[in-house]
Amino acid sequence: MKERARVALGFLLCLAVPLACSSKSSGITPTGGGDGGHQDGSVGGDAGGGFTAGFKADIGQIVKGAGPIIASPKIVTVTWNADPNQAAFEDFGDKLGASAHWAATVGEYGVGAATSGAANHVRISAAPPATTDPDTVSAQLKDGIATGGWPAPDASTIYAIYLPAATTITPNDVYHSETQITGNDHVAYVVINQSGGGATVETATAAASHEIAEAATNPHVLSDTALVGFDPQHVAWQMFVSDAEIGDICELYKDVAYKPTDFPFAVQRLWSNKNAAAGLNPCIPAPPDPYYNVTPLDLETVSVFVDTASTASSGLGYRINIGSKKTIKLGFYSDKPVAAPWTITAVEGNFFSPASNHRVDITVDKATGNNGDTGQITVTATTQNQGAGNAVLVTVTSQAAGLPPHTVPILIGTY
Repeated sequence: MKERARVALGFLLCLAVPLACSSKSSGITPTGGGDGGHQDGSVGGDAGGGFTAGFKADIGQIVKGAGPIIASPKIVTVTWNADPNQAAFEDFGDKLGASAHWAATVGEYGVGAATSGAANHVRISAAPPATTDPDTVSAQLKDGIATGGWPAPDASTIYAIYLPAATTITPNDVYHSETQITGNDHVAYVVINQSGGGATVETATAAASHEIAEAATNPHVLSDTALVGFDPQHVAWQMFVSDAEIGDICELYKDVAYKPTDFPFAVQRLWSNKNAAAGLNPCIPAPPDPYYNVTPLDLETVSVFVDTASTASSGLGYRINIGSKKTIKLGFYSDKPVAAPWTITAVEGNFFSPASNHRVDITVDKATGNNGDTGQITVTATTQNQGAGNAVLVTVTSQAAGLPPHTVPILIGTY
């Protein structure tokens, strides 16, 4: 079965080398605590009560496909004896599933406590390979189960394979995938790459928390998928993060990795549909800082072709004829008071990867506001590129002094 590598190496690099992610408004380093924010689904409201968010945020929801979710995961930790981090990774796998972080991030999707323990530790005595690739990792997993005494899989098993720093995998990613083994056609596994990027135990466990959670909420990643992709109305959010699982979206945020006060390892905040729908920080457990952003107002339903797709997608956005322009109003909102007005900027493409071939011009007409205010951008459709479809992504970034930035994607259909 073909592997699907995941886009998580940049996440590891951000964790290890903060300046490497400055263009992504990232620069991730694990922070202490961070269990604040609203988790009850209420909109607005600071600790003292009485605060009301200015506008109802329009944020996409990750949808569930026909595939299963693992309700009671069993984590099998696979390490090499030559890896000095072996004991730490085994301890992480044993403790993750009973942690408050795990319950807070995956509980809303029907995933319960995960188990592990010494019986689910695989220690490889052979020297680590100098190089490997996804096909070889999959083959080693199948061989280990068939002949090497690895714990036999069932529908709840997730193998977490930690490649030592001495091993280089090509492509140089961390990812989760599935493979086929006789008697069990869907065996979920995670591959954590420690080579390159200044990886540490913290960067590895943060990446592992991301991939293990996605393996539990979308274990059949190559076949009948479960939690992946945004609802059809939010084409812009799907364009913003193409592989939209619960860890992918949040890895773009600066404060994504943190160290819980009651768990001795760095982990990653994960996407919450519940918080997103309530206009709260969608990446949980939310940090104690205010969550602030803008939301597009007066959205229209537009039919667009994304890239080279042969079928049109219908979603919320704005229709602009070539040579014409449209003024888009943006509502400022926050879930707690923000000390001073914040500023918005807008680019075509992603905020961390702006488009190189521009199809629209963007001006920010009203750039500053606070909760309840409105901002304004004007978008002019300048050219049509049929080879790339007529769907254009515009990303608006909000930046308040001393706080991490937040973004919102907006769909433009050019005609």
